[in-house]
Amino acid sequence: VHLKNLKTKAYLGMLSVSVKQQASGLGSFLLKACEDYVQREWNVSQMYMWVLTIRQELVAWYVRKGYRVTDERIPYSAVGAEAGQTLMDGL
Repeated sequence: VHLKNLKTKAYLGMLSVSVKQQASGLGSFLLKACEDYVQREWNVSQMYMWVLTIRQELVAWYVRKGYRVTDERIPYSAVGAEAGQTLMDGL
């Protein structure tokens, strides 16, 4: 998990759980721990993240956790270029 304090809101990135541990509640536990931390330590009540639009099951998971989808979109290359070449078109 990567958290960044942006003063008025927090950025959440790299929240990941091993495939073998998915559906175990670990992801929910980690997300709640992040939310609690940014509220307690940074006095921040808003958190945002970027999620690949192609990962609809992940988007749906965050929506179930109380997050909302916005209309803001940026090309993957703008945030993922350091990761290397994309393996799929349309990101």
